[in-house]
Amino acid sequence: MRCSFKLIVAFSLLSATALAQRKVADKIVAIIESDIITLSELEEKANPLLDTLKGLPEKEFHERYNAVLKRVLEEAISEKLIDEAIVENRQQLNISDAEIDQAINEVQRLNNLSREQLQSALYSQGITWSEYREQIKTQMERSRLMQMKVQSKIQFNEEELEQLCRDKTAAEKQYQTCAAHILFAPQSSTEQQAIQKQAESIRQELLKGADFATYADKYSADKASQGGALGCFSSGEMVQEFEHAAAKLKPGEISPLVQTQFGFHLIKVFKRIEQGAIDCKKPQEYQRYQQEYFQNAMQSQTLLWLNELREKSHVEVFL
Repeated sequence: MRCSFKLIVAFSLLSATALAQRKVADKIVAIIESDIITLSELEEKANPLLDTLKGLPEKEFHERYNAVLKRVLEEAISEKLIDEAIVENRQQLNISDAEIDQAINEVQRLNNLSREQLQSALYSQGITWSEYREQIKTQMERSRLMQMKVQSKIQFNEEELEQLCRDKTAAEKQYQTCAAHILFAPQSSTEQQAIQKQAESIRQELLKGADFATYADKYSADKASQGGALGCFSSGEMVQEFEHAAAKLKPGEISPLVQTQFGFHLIKVFKRIEQGAIDCKKPQEYQRYQQEYFQNAMQSQTLLWLNELREKSHVEVFL
């Protein structure tokens, strides 16, 4: 984002209060290289989280409001640093038109849409076909950059896997959780808010007694799971966010919207099956924790890489 500013003098139209409000709204909260983040832009990004603070006592509201803004600002700075890294590494990333076509075909397959239906859905959101292709290209560049800079540095260590297995099983009984889900997979940030609203509306209908399997077949982007059924899974077999959300549910309950790397999920747990003691020295036991091990390693390595990017970039924060 490259910004130019024009100062329009219109004292007859703007009161001193309105000018002060506009000045606050346009306050620069961060500079990243030649780019900026404004307070109004930051608040827009943080809106879904800020909405959850409504109704809190004033002191607690302001404390949590500031904490949310700082967290979202750090995420926004990281996003812009990654965008800069994509530009710097674009030649190496080398995403072809054929790869973009393949990714779009996969989106159509997962959502059971024809090309015309997908284009119509995009146009209804104000997104042209060329803009959509560019969004897909950017997502693919980001994914390939993460593979180059982060994922390639991760190696599985059997001793660490065994230890993770012991840590996970030592203090708790082991269960298999049997569950189903409805997956919502927005393809752009523009589409995300609309999908979150749709998902919350569907959740309310499910809470009133609508059939979960029927709604999963109708709305879920995971067309491979009939009725949304995932079968039964043990600890470490699902991504962390999904597993933690499912663990909080009693059989028959439906989760709030859960975000993972795959999109947004509504989860329904059907039953839990208690398991016996686990021998973490057996590969078939500790290998069940590979997904969690990999996620932890990805988070640690991503943080290291982002810190490296930040150290060699010009970043100023004013919040």
